[in-house]
Formats: sequence, structure tokens, C-alpha cells
Amino acid sequence: MKMKDVPVFGVLQGVKVLSCANFIAGPYMSGLFAEMGATVTSVERSDFPDGLRTTVTEWFSAEHRNQLSMALNLREAEGMEILSRMLQENDIFVENAKGGSLARMGITDEWIWSFNPKMVIVHVSGYGQTGDPDYIGRPCLDAIAQAFSGYINLNGLPDMPMVARLYTADYMSSLHGAVGALAALRRAEQTGVGESVDVCMYENMLRVSADAVILGLNRDIKPTRLGNRTERAWGDGVYCCKDGKYIFWMSGQVGKTTYGTLKMVGMENEDPGPGSPFSTKPEIGQELERRMKRFCQEHTSTEIVDLALPLGVLCCKVMTYDEMQEDPHFKARGTFVEWYDPCLGETMKGVRPTPCFTRNPSQIWRGTPVFGMDNDDLLEEMGYSAEEIAALYQKKIVCYGSSIKKTGV
Repeated sequence: MKMKDVPVFGVLQGVKVLSCANFIAGPYMSGLFAEMGATVTSVERSDFPDGLRTTVTEWFSAEHRNQLSMALNLREAEGMEILSRMLQENDIFVENAKGGSLARMGITDEWIWSFNPKMVIVHVSGYGQTGDPDYIGRPCLDAIAQAFSGYINLNGLPDMPMVARLYTADYMSSLHGAVGALAALRRAEQTGVGESVDVCMYENMLRVSADAVILGLNRDIKPTRLGNRTERAWGDGVYCCKDGKYIFWMSGQVGKTTYGTLKMVGMENEDPGPGSPFSTKPEIGQELERRMKRFCQEHTSTEIVDLALPLGVLCCKVMTYDEMQEDPHFKARGTFVEWYDPCLGETMKGVRPTPCFTRNPSQIWRGTPVFGMDNDDLLEEMGYSAEEIAALYQKKIVCYGSSIKKTGV
């Protein structure tokens, strides 16, 4: 498909994105743009497809909907020439290699701006583009960013910190990158001058660590790992119910949910005290937790939620995918949608585009393309003749097709 033939819809219609990213942190960002109506072209290395494409293809399918695919050899001059032409036709460029990797290939910010002065360039990396040279070029995946940021130290049990799954640092970095890219794009449209956005994965995880960082730096308060509990109140956590299912039950800050919880477990005469429930009365808080645990052992998850909601208690089942597909709210909102995936050759089911827009809704118009599926159309659109395109294939500057793996099949 040619760029000019991409459907027109959404809040980002008219925006063109060129992505040289792989795995998650960059592609998820580009995927959000594509679902909001941007024209997104994903460039993968002709000699080495995106790792998710060949390992967890279903996951790849979820992150690359609505995109065009070019399989290009950037280690050859002709490949770089094609990339330079593509840069001239796009507004945002996304990459997530190790810091400095593209620059060593000659793809510097200045090189990009020489073809498109208005280009917004988004770099996603573990340690950022600046800082100590010993760190900048280090490889970094999700859990490494969590470890370096101390985020792992916030999660887990008292005797064992744990990684927050699934791929929190990657997705957080994509979201921060998307905000940065769109903010920079607005400025570039106003001034005609591009911007380079440095998205540092470990800094993103520090930024979303709630009050842990501010208390640690300013009050020397060390994080407390409590598993599914919270350090601010008794009676908050995950509980196993009579039917073997789990709920999250939160006694919360003093208010409806606290007094409702006390009523449910037969402690309505207790005074929770100021602030968080029983924060100054640990012996009563411990009794509250014992009663909540026993209450859950004596009631099914549905019974507990039905009793809790009229009392204003914050309580929710820990949903399974089977339950989600049958839940009336999931159905009413259309949370799960289907699309045909050319890469897998089958219809896939997944989450609808988010967030939702009322006047310019997002949509899924295409599943994940086969590796290099749009090479010919994109090259022709750039002015290459059929003979020139054939020569590019012959010299392996571009290629088409790759092996795929269906999980569990």
C-alpha cells in the first residue's frame, strides 16, 4: 500500500511517522499513533526482522496494526538513500536502539534534519543519549531499566524485591515518548524547527514511582515492600474467596469504603481514627485483616462484590480473560475487537484502540503486515521504477517475507 492510500480518520490524520524501532518501547508508541490515524511506516532491518515478529508473533500483531512495512538494509549506501527519501515525507522519526547506535551508522540528528528540518526525532533508550559514556551505549531491556531506577525495589515481598510485569518500563517509555513527540510536533509546526526527544527508560520509571523518590531523596525514607498490601492502611490487598477466585478489597482512606468494610466484617463499632484506617491502631488493623480474610473464605467473589458495592466499598474481582469476554461492561464498551492479520493469516482478537475519541474515533483498518509487505508501493511512490525496485531486491537492499511463529501451535 502507498502512503497516499492509507485511510483518513482519527485525531492524528495527516501526521506521518517513520519508525525504525523494534520490540516494544518504540513500536507501541508508533502503534498508538497509527490507531489514532497517523500514517506509520515501520522500517525493519532486512537481515534481522523485529524480534517479536519471529518469536511472539501474536504480540507483534497487537503492536503493529495499521502500519506499512519496509524491510531495508541500512548498512548499504542505497539503503541509506532510500531512508533519506522517506525522511523527507514524514513528520516524526522513532528509534529505540542503544544510545548512540544510529549515530555510529551516520544517522545523527543533524543528518536527519539535513533532509527534513522540521522532523521530530524520538530516541528511546535505557540510559538516554547523554550522560556518562560508560552507560549510554549499554544494552537495556525492561527489567534492567526497572532495576537501575530502583523500581524493582518498590515491588515484591519484604525479603525479595520483584520485577513488575509485564514490561512496565517499555510501555511507560512508549507513553512518555508519545507525549514528548506530540508536544514537539506542535512546536515544530509553529516554528518550522524540528526537535530531538530523549526518552530515557530508567528515568521514566523513576518518574512514575509515586512518592517513593521524593520521600527517599528528601526524608531518607526507604521503600517498604508489602506484596499486595499497602503501607498506608490496614485491610488493603488481594484476598482468596470461597470459590477459589481472587478479589482486590480496599479499606482505603477513611470514608465510605472504610466504614462499609467495617460493617461487612462486624466491626462497625470500631473507630478507624484519623487518616488511613487504623494507622495509629495496628492491633485493630490486624484484627480487621483477619476478619476480611475469613469473610472472603466464607463467601464467593460475586457475593462479596454484591455486598460491597451498595456500601460504597472499593472491591473488585481479579478478572480472568474468560470472565472479561462474558462481562456486560466489556461487551457494552466493545473493549475487545477483532481484525484480520496478514502476517498470521488469521483473525485476531485484542483490545480496542485506546484512548477513545468521540468526534474523531480511532480505528483498526489493517492487521500487522508481512515483513516488507509494502516495499514495492513505497518505493514506487518515492519515484523508483520497476527495474530499479527489482535491482534492489537482487542486491538485497530490500527483501520480503519472513518466518513466523504462532505461540502454542
